Amino acid sequence: MKPALFLNGFIAIATGCLQGLSIAWPWSGQAFAVLQILSLFIFLLSVNRHSSIQIKATLAWLFACAWLCSSFWWLYISMRVYGGMPLLLAVFCVFLLAGALSIYYAGAMVLASWLQQKTNASMAALLFAFPTCWTLAELARDQWFTGFPWGAGGYAHIDGLLSGLAPWGGVYVIGWASAFVAQALCLLLIKAWKDKKVIWQWASIGASVATLLILQIKPDHTFELNRLPIQSVQLVQGQVLQNEKFSTQREAAYKWYLNELKNSYAQLTILPETALPYFESQLLPDLWKSMFDEIQGTNKLWIMGLISGTEKGYTNTAIGVRDAPEKLRYNKQHLVPFGEFSPNFFKWFALYLKIPLSNFSRGEGDIKNWEWGQQRLAINICYEDVFGDELARRFVLKDQLPPTAMVNMSNIAWFGNTVAIDQHQHISRMRSLELQRPMLRATNTGATVVIDAYGQVTHHLPYDAKASLLAEFEGVDAKPSFFAYWAGHWGLWPLWGLGLMGLLALWAQSRYRTQSFS
Repeated sequence: MKPALFLNGFIAIATGCLQGLSIAWPWSGQAFAVLQILSLFIFLLSVNRHSSIQIKATLAWLFACAWLCSSFWWLYISMRVYGGMPLLLAVFCVFLLAGALSIYYAGAMVLASWLQQKTNASMAALLFAFPTCWTLAELARDQWFTGFPWGAGGYAHIDGLLSGLAPWGGVYVIGWASAFVAQALCLLLIKAWKDKKVIWQWASIGASVATLLILQIKPDHTFELNRLPIQSVQLVQGQVLQNEKFSTQREAAYKWYLNELKNSYAQLTILPETALPYFESQLLPDLWKSMFDEIQGTNKLWIMGLISGTEKGYTNTAIGVRDAPEKLRYNKQHLVPFGEFSPNFFKWFALYLKIPLSNFSRGEGDIKNWEWGQQRLAINICYEDVFGDELARRFVLKDQLPPTAMVNMSNIAWFGNTVAIDQHQHISRMRSLELQRPMLRATNTGATVVIDAYGQVTHHLPYDAKASLLAEFEGVDAKPSFFAYWAGHWGLWPLWGLGLMGLLALWAQSRYRTQSFS
């Protein structure tokens, strides 16, 4: 391998790692918009030194693989610590997943480079082909083969200037904009260096630095929202270690959670995902009767996570108890691949891991919002909030008004006290900003927080605390945001359509130019 090519491969891996770290810096949990664009910018400078599409695709694959490995490296903890898999094999499985998903980005680079060559490097193709193809790769990762979009580049901008695009286009439009900026800065710097004029070189460097700093600025979200009266909420964080969740310790956890419920002064009390580590059928009828008796006439709502069904077939479920004879119920719809279910050809994988309750059934039935007083709650469990278009469906349900708040119940104890907690918090913040509704997060090990309708954390618990967070929130009773409206009706298909039409227009341009010169 030539030294220059080896160096570019190293740059692709290094900048890919920085891309992953920009989503949530491991030592602070902070998202860095400038780092996300800077890493992509340096990568593009390196790639543009080559004319070979094959080399460009290889570098794109290396970049994406490093990016994804540094985003969800913590998956190995669930396989190694709780699944009993040998360390090297667990690490290899994470690499295998990242490598498979990176094929999307290698394909995006091939398509973008081909279009640029077909149009003889027209300015439109140089500017728009790469960010559009890159975004289509992000969409494919979100939707194909059940979807695993964790670590999308747009999340790095939750506190940056581009976050203003969230209520209009969502996280993938933010990602497109960041890729466009990186590509534009790259072209600016390359052109200045080719001109060999020092003044233009310094001007291009200055423009690049100024752009990156401006994009790091935190915008002032001041859009008006029709807020409902303030209500109290208690979010319970149990700090139950995953290897104790279904052991002899589960009785102690069960009693502690019930005690927190019954001693809560808040109007709304939320327990984490599968907080009660039993099948619903194992809980005595007297327990539910005592809950209904205690909550009678209080206008309170208790939400708890448990497992419904039996060992032959079970779902990840949220149960709501209020001053009404029937329980509210939501069964998780979007399951975690290889964690809650395994595709047909990978059943052996779940059996090998020996993880308890790793074959959940997908929740059937409607996705109605829970009505409670003036509030309408959109319940989602674990990483369901990664899929913004699926949450947006709750805002356009027939015969229902949009939700006033969202509730996320999670358990990331599978992955230890790692940056996964901060990454998931940024994902929830992005959903609040896109959909303009507060998010109430009750988790087992963090992040247990209240997020307002502007995507800002207003109350939080330390990650290592076994405690309850007593806080307040303001529900929002307003029309759906623009993003919620189009994504709720049509999912991500409008973005697919715009992207493909844009690429078709670039291809048509190449055909026109070819015919004009023939």
